[in-house]
Amino acid sequence: MHKLVETVLSAPLRVLALSLAFSGGARDYTASSVQEPDAKVDDLEGILSRSEISLVTTLGSGFQWTDGITGKEVPATRLPAYLALLFRELSLYPENGLKEMGLTKIVLCTKLVSDGDSTGGVMSKGDRVLYLEAGDGSEYPAYQAKTLHHELFHAIDLGDAVRDGTLVYVDEDWVALNPTGEDAYTRRSFEDIGHWEWCLNLGSPGFVTAYATMDVAEDKAETFANMMVLPSWVDLACRHDTVLASKVGRMKSILGAYSREFDEKFWIRMWATRKKQGSRQPSLNALEVLRSGAVDR
Repeated sequence: MHKLVETVLSAPLRVLALSLAFSGGARDYTASSVQEPDAKVDDLEGILSRSEISLVTTLGSGFQWTDGITGKEVPATRLPAYLALLFRELSLYPENGLKEMGLTKIVLCTKLVSDGDSTGGVMSKGDRVLYLEAGDGSEYPAYQAKTLHHELFHAIDLGDAVRDGTLVYVDEDWVALNPTGEDAYTRRSFEDIGHWEWCLNLGSPGFVTAYATMDVAEDKAETFANMMVLPSWVDLACRHDTVLASKVGRMKSILGAYSREFDEKFWIRMWATRKKQGSRQPSLNALEVLRSGAVDR
């Protein structure tokens, strides 16, 4: 689950970090690249139809919410931009890979709340419904994209981890990549997460974001989301972080075992797509500012 970022920020360095993390400071992902009205709704419906996923945008009185999840219908003026983003991001996935996630619905809403907390997205494991915040946060398209990929990875990773309504989850191989094993995870409550923790590499070697230190499932989802949206930043970080590099390698192996379509050609195509959106190599200095802990928390 991704907490919804608030847009009221204080210190200049926090603003810098948030702008890099959410708007795509590495230019892997830019606002202009997702808001052009050239993606047809029919194209999106085609992707979802082939993957046997229903798209829900109208939330009438008869709509059945998953227990603990609520939201409101997205205003018509905000929906086109998010549909364009959704089309572009889902287009990255191999067809069978998306279908094998087993999603039944994608519900677009605003004012999304899960168990009392505002959130950018939440994957309902039991009924396989993905809820996405498509109204608030539209000024941060990279954040919206990362939330989508984060939750989609939960669908991949937790697909067979729900038994009798209870989440049973263990990945000892991934945990073993941390020098301190399970002790690397903080297991804090969701409401304790701060704005800065969605930013890249804030003094947490081995993790793409500080939020990834919550637990192994969030670590994996955050790693995948950043590999998808900000690949040049992740690549640069891996050159100076051997633990993170091992996690990226492990992630590729996990996805390759999940579907053979997640092969090296998939990652090459994904990189090519980001470059078309205006990618440039991030500077080491910018990354080190984020990793140094200098950002006001």
